[in-house]
Amino acid sequence: MPMGLEQQVWSLSDGKRLREVKAPSEKQIEDLLAANIEILDAGWLVIGRQVKTEGGGFIDILCIDQQGALVVVELKRELTPREVTAQALDYASCVSVFTEAQIAETYMAYSRKLERPETLDKAYERKFGMKLDADAFRGDAGRNEVKIVVVATRMDGSTERIIEYLSEAFKVNINILFFCVLEYNGSLLLSRAWLREREELAAAPAVGRREWNGEYFFNFGDSESRSWEEARKYGFICGGGGKWYHQVISSIEPGSRVWVRIPGSGYVGVCTVREKAVPAPEAVLSVDGKDVPFLELPLKGHYHRDRTDYDEQEFIVKVDWEVSVPKDEAVHEFGFFGNQNIACRPTAPSWEFTLDRLKSVWGLRRDGGGADASLQG
Repeated sequence: MPMGLEQQVWSLSDGKRLREVKAPSEKQIEDLLAANIEILDAGWLVIGRQVKTEGGGFIDILCIDQQGALVVVELKRELTPREVTAQALDYASCVSVFTEAQIAETYMAYSRKLERPETLDKAYERKFGMKLDADAFRGDAGRNEVKIVVVATRMDGSTERIIEYLSEAFKVNINILFFCVLEYNGSLLLSRAWLREREELAAAPAVGRREWNGEYFFNFGDSESRSWEEARKYGFICGGGGKWYHQVISSIEPGSRVWVRIPGSGYVGVCTVREKAVPAPEAVLSVDGKDVPFLELPLKGHYHRDRTDYDEQEFIVKVDWEVSVPKDEAVHEFGFFGNQNIACRPTAPSWEFTLDRLKSVWGLRRDGGGADASLQG
């Protein structure tokens, strides 16, 4: 095990420590992780196994997350030498320049091997409940964002130092997942531990990124599920259909400023949040000075009103619009910030550029002042 990290498990029934046994083969671990990627992260979609790189190597498992970042997963069953780190960085550099077509073809080849061929678009929508937005793939340097995970039973001290240095000094998104196999009553159990806490990595902006300016990005999925014109008219933003979405939406606090984009169209508004997100059946909006339950409004969108499970419901956020424009007047320019998630706290340099341009187009003051009345919802 790495320095300072040891996995030990005891049985509550008899107080005995579970015995660590020899780990399965690298192939068995790869099979397990590919079939159960939530062991690493429930927010990842496997798009390929043994993916050949330009340098002639093979990536054990390649994934994509909801934000469009690619994830290189490399498995090393025994002692992890420093060469493993160099190999992982080499693989990451290769996939960082994958085109959208290469990414899509990689998944198609993988799905055929599983004998359930489908496009990446369909797999992504099935996994995350939203359409894949090609605008979000490329980062500000024209490369795909890449995360690196090395899976190992143990490592040497020099490798730990290298990875800590890359993470802290250069903000490389690289981590190690340590696992051990334990025996209990004839069954084999898998225990895992991360070298670096996931929250620690998420909080550290990558090289070239800025501190978050306190203003949110929001994707509004204008569809049969929800209507942008109704959101403009009644003063709300929304999303739902799964636990992942309402957790993200519910993290936006009252008083927050939110810039809204319709995927595939462009930016359509900016607003200030009045109240935290609530399920559609509990939401109440003010219409002509009267409080009206959300689902009693004359709505065209269905807003998942048929869902009874709390996690599956649509969540409504009451807002005041500073600017809102019709969908056919959405603003999109080359270099604008894009993201796959329903909402996020951008730190990319393109976020500053995007807001500067939107403020100019919509006549907003740089200090956050109001817009021309004709642009308000």
